[in-house]
Parts: sequence; structure tokens; C-alpha cells
Amino acid sequence: MAGQDFTGRLHLTILEAKDLPQKTPLPGGLFLTSIDPLLVVAVDKFPFGQTTHKPKTFAPQWREEMGSFVQNAQEIEFTIFHKATVPPDQFIANVKVGLEELVSIGSDDLWLDLEPSGQLHFVMKFTSERPKA
Repeated sequence: MAGQDFTGRLHLTILEAKDLPQKTPLPGGLFLTSIDPLLVVAVDKFPFGQTTHKPKTFAPQWREEMGSFVQNAQEIEFTIFHKATVPPDQFIANVKVGLEELVSIGSDDLWLDLEPSGQLHFVMKFTSERPKA
């Protein structure tokens, strides 16, 4: 993976999502018509954090914080799932983006477009740290 690696403290405040898909397909040709969304965050495919689920909404308001030290991080992934009564949780939408791209935007307050639809609003603070020799 090309691009700059980031080492330091990554802190996220997950604020909200909006315009999530209204009809999410289920096996057997059925569709979810109501969702209990939760957000899972991964950095370079490693678990970073997870929000609580919000009942029956396509526009969840989380206002939840998560943070951790990351080393040589390059990519962050945000995935929204429907909290299923019986696992596994159903995929709703996601986005992967390079940390370099997010940092280069020059703002801590960010909106990202989700696939297949929707948007995610969060605040990101990154404090760079050099490894100790």
C-alpha cells in the first residue's frame, strides 16, 4: 500500500450517519425495512472501536468517542451493520479511506460518503508520535 504511514494517537468522535439504505436485502429475497444500526471501525483491517446500536433509525445519532495508539497506520474503514437479534449482524454500508487523505483535508470535522449509500459524520484528531529509539 503506497502512501504515508501514521504513528500516534488516533481519536474519533462518531457523531451521526444519514441517508442509510432504506431497503437492505436479506437471504431469501426479503428486505430489512427497519434497522438498528451500529458502527464498527477498523484501522488497517484491525478492530479499532465500535458504537452502541441505535434502535429503528436510518439516521443514527451516536456522539460516541473512541481512541487508541496506532502504528504505521494507512487505512481506516467504517462499516455500519444492523444489530441482528440472532448473529451475524447484517451489513448496511461502509467506506474505506486512507488516513493520509483524511489528514490532507485539513479539517477535523468530516463527512464521508458510504457505499452503497449514506453519509457518516465524525471528528478525527490525530496526534503524531515518533517511535522511541
